Amino acid sequence: METNWTNKQMTKEQALARFGQNEEKAFKWNMNAAEEGNVDSREVIGYPYTDGDGKWWKMEESFRLFKKFAEQGDVAAQCCIAFFYSNGKCVDYDHDEAIKWFEKAAKQGDAEAQFQLGEMFCVYDFIPKKNSKNTNAVAFKWYKKAAVQGHRYAQCQLGEMYSWGRGVKQNYEEAFKWYRKAAEKGCVDAMKELADMYYSGEGVEENHDEAYKWYNKAEIQGGDICFGLTHMYEDGEVPSKYFRKDMLRFKKEADNKWEACYRLGLMYHNGFGVKPNDKTALYWYKKMITNPSGSDYTMQVLAHMYYEGDGINQSYEEAIKWYKRAANKGSITAQLKLLDLWYKGREVKPDFRTAYKWIKYWAEEGVDEYQYKFGVLYLEGKDLKKNRKKAIFWIKKAAEQGYKPAQKKLAKLGE
Repeated sequence: METNWTNKQMTKEQALARFGQNEEKAFKWNMNAAEEGNVDSREVIGYPYTDGDGKWWKMEESFRLFKKFAEQGDVAAQCCIAFFYSNGKCVDYDHDEAIKWFEKAAKQGDAEAQFQLGEMFCVYDFIPKKNSKNTNAVAFKWYKKAAVQGHRYAQCQLGEMYSWGRGVKQNYEEAFKWYRKAAEKGCVDAMKELADMYYSGEGVEENHDEAYKWYNKAEIQGGDICFGLTHMYEDGEVPSKYFRKDMLRFKKEADNKWEACYRLGLMYHNGFGVKPNDKTALYWYKKMITNPSGSDYTMQVLAHMYYEGDGINQSYEEAIKWYKRAANKGSITAQLKLLDLWYKGREVKPDFRTAYKWIKYWAEEGVDEYQYKFGVLYLEGKDLKKNRKKAIFWIKKAAEQGYKPAQKKLAKLGE
């Protein structure tokens, strides 16, 4: 076996190929190459934050070598050491150390380190010991440094900060500019945000054709459904020239994506690219329930459609049926909707026994609105035996959470 390691560093894939997929030999080769050569340690050993605890990367040995390079000023190694600390790999989880090493790399102009500093100051629930007065402003500074170097995820985050006014004065035009830069570099999240801005007309002139293009690109590139495009179909704002292409795509996706079934239902109900056909629309709406990607949410969607007559013939009976199924599957929204219907007797026969069970459940779960309602039930004694002590107990719980109706009720009761 060769023993002269200098300048024979390889990527992980090259080393594995060189040694017949023998991870031990491949790792040893690159460790020695890294020890002797002036190489990019990230290329030779790999990123601890992408390879995790896999067999290939011996964390203790990797950390030792990264630390050696980091102390010599190697930017890549400094980033890797920071990731070790921020993820608790081989060493105790230590944000201060992570920030220290990211800052060393960032001050040398490393865009990835600058972006990660922005993440630590803005995204994570962490306030460092220094510069703690306005962490969003610190995050903005580092995102900006990375963004101007072309880091697409930093550009996307910068767009978000301008959009929400976090760490900088709100500016939709600037948000649009940075989202656009990131989207053009392939950042899927930025594509979605850019599409939202074109659709709403925030920061740019409203343009539904551009909105559609970016939603569509985000879906195709990212593989996930964009709810923004679904909303465009719900609102009837998708340019008609895309109907035929979309219908073909949605039908291909229908077996694996419930949202594709939902969109097909909308298309057949509203006659988008086809002759309106409510029977076929209903077929697709019900298919989304049985879709493997479906969940209690799809049942809730169908229930809402029946309740509102939105894209389907209104039927309270069908709405209740599907709300019940969604509720039994764990949908909190469906449970609360049913509770409201049963309690007030809206569109359905009042069912106090069931309503009481759910009001009690949500009160005990700490939901202020239902703590208040539970207290009122005891106070009024219409469907439940009066009990002022229990009434005050539950109304106070709601009031302590800042629920205004409960606070007003206590004041009237002199409590």
